[in-house]
Amino acid sequence: MNERIPDGILVVDKPFGKTSFWMVSQIKRLLRVSKVGHAGTLDPLSTGVLVMGIGYATRVLKYIESYEKEYTGVVKLGETRTTDDAEGDVIDQRTVPDLSATGLIAIFASFTGSIMQQPPLFSAVKIRGERAFARARRGEQFSLAARAVTIHEIALVSFTAELNEFTIRVRCSKGTYIRSLARDIGEALGCGAHLKSLRRTRIGHFNVHAALLLEQNDTAASIAPRIIPIIDALNGVPRMQVNSTEAIVLRGGMPVAAPSGSDETEVLVVDDTESPVCIGMRSRSEKGYFIRPLRILKA
Repeated sequence: MNERIPDGILVVDKPFGKTSFWMVSQIKRLLRVSKVGHAGTLDPLSTGVLVMGIGYATRVLKYIESYEKEYTGVVKLGETRTTDDAEGDVIDQRTVPDLSATGLIAIFASFTGSIMQQPPLFSAVKIRGERAFARARRGEQFSLAARAVTIHEIALVSFTAELNEFTIRVRCSKGTYIRSLARDIGEALGCGAHLKSLRRTRIGHFNVHAALLLEQNDTAASIAPRIIPIIDALNGVPRMQVNSTEAIVLRGGMPVAAPSGSDETEVLVVDDTESPVCIGMRSRSEKGYFIRPLRILKA
């Protein structure tokens, strides 16, 4: 394929056992592009939606990361592990109490809304510049501070009492660890638990049903049509249109006048052909409102 690969968003369905970094490397190789990133890491044992930015679209991934996420996970009761998922070593086994679906749902209520959650020790959280998982692998003793996250909903999909397992569907904010949620639910039940499997089914409006599952025979020619233009990917960001002259000014790094609106609001600026210009900040001065460019987006 000799045509230029467009800047934009590619939604892939990450398979089991592959890292998010591996997926980035594959897309770079197949599309023959140097700039590819992703919004929200998936652990190797997790599958599902991985939103990838191609070219200039890497500059908007932070906005996509902030979108609501949805997961389906299987929780195994009675067994805690070092990583809080099935990959880790077993560190404790306890008897599981008699439970019902109604009892589980009642427990879920204490984990919905705005909560403080401690990330797993085996996580990408940085401690003085180093990832926590690197320290955990060395056997170091440390703790991670709890962080504020929002869990909008925990729905019980199924409960198999004889296997001490249940499946949940979770809608949550950026930064939520479903591994931590499984661990904490297990502790609340008094028997411990870990996350047996996880599938991310949605990030914002990007659904797994529309995601690309990479095949061995995929090429740039088969993948490129699946790339979503930046302007269509950012439907959750307020939009403002400028004329061609203002677009040139913004791309040069200078501010332009803007219509009135909320102060200190980030907006997606497009030109009169609906091509993306930049992510800008709407601010107000004594002379009125203006937009200053934060991230230039190539058309």
